[in-house]
Amino acid sequence: MAVYGRSLQPPPDAWGVITEDSPILPDDEYGLSKWLGEELARYHARRQDLATVALRLGMFVPETFERYEFRLLFGGVDDRDVAQAVLLALEHEPAAGFEAVNVMAEVPFQPADAVGVQPTRPRCWSATGPAAPGCSPTAALSWRSCSGAG
Repeated sequence: MAVYGRSLQPPPDAWGVITEDSPILPDDEYGLSKWLGEELARYHARRQDLATVALRLGMFVPETFERYEFRLLFGGVDDRDVAQAVLLALEHEPAAGFEAVNVMAEVPFQPADAVGVQPTRPRCWSATGPAAPGCSPTAALSWRSCSGAG
């Protein structure tokens, strides 16, 4: 999903919703390299009739059992779904020779669900209890970052 870059940043009063139609706005070298790879595939599809399907994977990293379901709530993807997407992509013939497809779990939230929701500072937890000193909101995403354990 790195190709979306700044498109992933939702407005203050809404959930971020990404589809294949979202603007491509990479904001780092990694996202830019993904986009350039897709552009090369699109070029070869047009020039050499080489069919390509680019799979844009949601969060696809090993997670502990406790964090796995949380990851799926926010666009992650199960390894079995990635395997199925690869098999389907191998059989798919894109109409224009190239197609980019998002592969992620169905998110149970809709943009309207954010109406009236105000962001609050997340509470940080350390390995030994709440409110680790000096914990930032972004560090709250990982207790290891707050506790100094990793």
